Amino acid sequence: MAIDPFETRTLLQAVEMMKPARTFLRDTFFTDVQTSMTENVDIDIVKGARRVAPFIHPRLGSKTVDAIGYSTVSFTPPNVGVDYNFTGKDLQKRLPGENIYSGQTPDSRMAKLIGGKLGEFDTMISRREEWMCAQAMCTGQIPIIGDGYNFVIDYQLTNKETLSGTDLWSNAASDPIQYLKNKTRAVIKGSGFAPNVCLMSSDVGDAYMKNVNVLKYLDTHRTNINIGTIDPRQTQPGVFFIGHINELNLDLYSYEEYFIDPTDGVEKSLIPAGTLILCSSLVNFKMFYGCIIDVEQGSFAMSRVPKSWTIKKPSARVLQLLSKPLPAITLPDAMFVSKVL
Repeated sequence: MAIDPFETRTLLQAVEMMKPARTFLRDTFFTDVQTSMTENVDIDIVKGARRVAPFIHPRLGSKTVDAIGYSTVSFTPPNVGVDYNFTGKDLQKRLPGENIYSGQTPDSRMAKLIGGKLGEFDTMISRREEWMCAQAMCTGQIPIIGDGYNFVIDYQLTNKETLSGTDLWSNAASDPIQYLKNKTRAVIKGSGFAPNVCLMSSDVGDAYMKNVNVLKYLDTHRTNINIGTIDPRQTQPGVFFIGHINELNLDLYSYEEYFIDPTDGVEKSLIPAGTLILCSSLVNFKMFYGCIIDVEQGSFAMSRVPKSWTIKKPSARVLQLLSKPLPAITLPDAMFVSKVL
């Protein structure tokens, strides 16, 4: 029996072989990937405390303690999907880079068109996932607004503040390194995790490298002890390593990635101007994928599910790629978000 290239199981093989788009936030912090066999996912948001075991006399044995507090919230991951209608015109038109005299058949051209479109769709969905990760990390919330959607997912992030006056990093009196020390200590106290990454918007990164007190601090301590460095370089597209603070074991990065907002068609930065995020890459925030249910094909607990079908009026073949992603901040106290400009 000949294999139908448009069956979901065949398209799934093509999806699995595609290289993912570059997604720094998703791949660095939301590394605990879980797929669900149901449309809903349950998320445990932990707000723990440092408890000390009590002294107790041997005759009394031990003391019963309460469980560490956490709240469980149930969310339905939003549906993210794109499709395209292939018509006879697509099959007749020469592909980009194709020799004008290649003589490709409509079937072979269709196979290449499918691969190209699936790659394009996957990139679009990955970019949406990165946007969701950025929203979760920058605000503690993910607004889900679209056709049939209008709600907010809230991860109870309370470690947020906006600086003003001489505290702003653009002010000569500000002390960014001392500020990072103070907030690092606050995160350690609140969560037990020590931040090892500081993500900055590009303007914050520029302000840090130009700050008089930062330069003075590094220069003053350099003769006695290697307290830190400013060593700007690009580590991957859009990710710039700024330097390292040895005392805090903290790497400083600026992240310059953009997206076109479908609500207004305007290109925007993933990390808003003036923003920095202190966090730990060891926390392993979760990346959930809800189950996609199709009445014809069944249930799919996967990050991407392709499908194709034909329509008669007008004559076309539809190619679709669906996902139900939900990045989850499960330990909000392990982060600190500031507007420093």
